[in-house]
Amino acid sequence: MNIIGHRKIFLSISGILVIASIIAVVVFGLKPGIDFVGGTLWQLRLTQTNADGTRINADLIKNFFEEELAVKNITIYPS
Repeated sequence: MNIIGHRKIFLSISGILVIASIIAVVVFGLKPGIDFVGGTLWQLRLTQTNADGTRINADLIKNFFEEELAVKNITIYPS
């Protein structure tokens, strides 16, 4: 396989892939995980089936934290 002889083809393919990746990041954006945005992710296993995010937030603040807990969002996934 003559890679050096076909370097223009391989560089073109690489350039197209880099440009496509940049366009994909601009169009779809990045969704950084908890390790990049900071904070804490808690996963709770609840025995009740009618879990309410507002009630869970209030119970956590009342029972575990004396100052107000800053919660950006609560997502509940049934298992």
